[in-house]
Amino acid sequence: MSRNEKAVLCFGIFLMPLSLAAQQDGEPRFVRPQETVIFKECLPETVCRSDLAGLAEDFTLRWSSRTGRHREECMTMEMEGRTFGITMTPDLVGSIPFPLRLLTFPDDLALYEIITGRGIANEYADYFTRDDDGAFHYLGHFPSFFRYYKSQGLLYGSERIVSGHSLGYYFKLEDNFLVLEKFEDSLVLQGVREDYTLSEYDRYGTRNESRFFDRFCR
Repeated sequence: MSRNEKAVLCFGIFLMPLSLAAQQDGEPRFVRPQETVIFKECLPETVCRSDLAGLAEDFTLRWSSRTGRHREECMTMEMEGRTFGITMTPDLVGSIPFPLRLLTFPDDLALYEIITGRGIANEYADYFTRDDDGAFHYLGHFPSFFRYYKSQGLLYGSERIVSGHSLGYYFKLEDNFLVLEKFEDSLVLQGVREDYTLSEYDRYGTRNESRFFDRFCR
């Protein structure tokens, strides 16, 4: 059996309990979020109003950006009276449509996603949520969430490190925080590397974005 065949077999065995549990519930193993473009166009230093067509409460956005110390773009976003500072790759700034999307999941879960980094194999985003009063809360910087496991209420994102080696992360939204619930290393699934404790890989979570922004953008 080749190494690739072993990897596929190990990966399939790992996912089997989750898949069987979902089949018993009569639900798909995972679902993808519905993506809604919020702004068709939003120029810098302009007050823009969202057009969510009843999917969520509309809001205003005003943004500006400048180049930071390491040539990353330092973006300041004002949303409904709250100001957030984030960094992103230069090619994404000023793109049309503006790279802020509403992601809606089952169970009335909704996240606001702004794509801040994109490469050949990986996509990263900064996420926000809103409370009942319509105020925005920053959740952190994560691999883009493209799957949702409804039976467990888990959001899933992954990143490829090198060819044949990827990391997967499962998060749960709790009180305006995204909590890392489970971690997967593809080399562990293939039996190439020993397993590690979750705490050793807990590098994703609510990053202190104001401190990060102050360090690279002031």
